[in-house]
Amino acid sequence: MDAAMKGRRAYIISLALLLITTATIMLYGRGREMELSVGNLEILPLMIDDWVGEEITVSDRDKRLLGTENILLRRYRKGRYTVNLYVLECASNRASFHPPEYCYVGGRTEMIEKGFRVLRWGGESINAHRFLFMGPRGRSLVYYWYTFGEKILSSYYRQQLYVISSNILGEPQSALLIRISVDGSFSTEIGDQIISDFASEIMPEITRYIGLSASGAKDKK
Repeated sequence: MDAAMKGRRAYIISLALLLITTATIMLYGRGREMELSVGNLEILPLMIDDWVGEEITVSDRDKRLLGTENILLRRYRKGRYTVNLYVLECASNRASFHPPEYCYVGGRTEMIEKGFRVLRWGGESINAHRFLFMGPRGRSLVYYWYTFGEKILSSYYRQQLYVISSNILGEPQSALLIRISVDGSFSTEIGDQIISDFASEIMPEITRYIGLSASGAKDKK
């Protein structure tokens, strides 16, 4: 099966899951107190060890398209290295995720590598999606993964199954999409190392955040 066929199949599966999720919310969510407020991603620190962050504004239009106000987009620098951090959170009853490579593919951008890479922090790890794109401005190395409640997940489909089941049970939880990228001219080895180093610093902060969010959700029950 070629890459184009796989991409179409993934798109169809993603669309089907989105429709199922929407139908589930409509069928089971009416008349229930399913609304779950999300946290505030801005509490994630701008300074993490030697990484210094800079806020990037997300437009109101993008927030409307994504269906959530709780979006974090930052650029972190450490010496001559720079990474981009993108975190999107939705309560599970209004999730609007899709695999990030759909935002890159098209136009003059070409996917040249696709796979997985393990990222570790403390005693935890995630087998993150890893993509390398080539575009007019050079390379973009992108890692991403998901969360649901306190679970850290590689699979979009597994996250969406949790979303569906939690809505059926009337117990929605917050969900995250986490994406870290490096852009420009760099070797893939250096890009992988930059993202690995940054992930080991930011993920303890993110796991702390989702732990607080999960505790808040339990307190509301």
